[in-house]
Amino acid sequence: MEKPRFWRIFCAIPVDKAQCLLGAQQSLYSDALWQWQAPERMHLTLAFCARFPESSWQTSLKYLRRVLGTCPSDQLTLRTCGVFPHTDKPRCWVAYCASTATLKQLHAMCGACAKACDWPADTRPFKPHVTLATGLTSPPPKALVQLPEPIQLPIKRVVIVRSHLKGHASRYETLASIALAEREGH
Repeated sequence: MEKPRFWRIFCAIPVDKAQCLLGAQQSLYSDALWQWQAPERMHLTLAFCARFPESSWQTSLKYLRRVLGTCPSDQLTLRTCGVFPHTDKPRCWVAYCASTATLKQLHAMCGACAKACDWPADTRPFKPHVTLATGLTSPPPKALVQLPEPIQLPIKRVVIVRSHLKGHASRYETLASIALAEREGH
């Protein structure tokens, strides 16, 4: 009998306008030694699963296409930067965004898929953010830092990404891209 195979996957909103974050990310906290995220890797994670059963892929994809495609497109607003997951154990420098009704709906839909398709969903509280840098080697600020001005980013699609770990690094493989419904009047 073949041993079950597991993937590391996440559902995310890609940051298509990541270039606008590059200047902001480095000007806010440039004296720290970070590994800045490449623009093509920037995203807002909606759900993460470290042990996604490969055998659930096709069923999960059909489910996600059916439910996520009904969610209207929207935009998110990044207002502050800070450490993640918290100041006691900072792992990343992130831009936080307000949790809108659309973000909450997308997060809930991904969680419902996990339950319906029988894969372990992440149970940590949802803290919507875009990772700007990792690999902290100097102490970060303890308080949130305001962005010079809020950054508006469109939410037009959700991607399902497989993360291949290799040492301390990871390689991302986009498995699917699901367009959200056009908002009335747009």
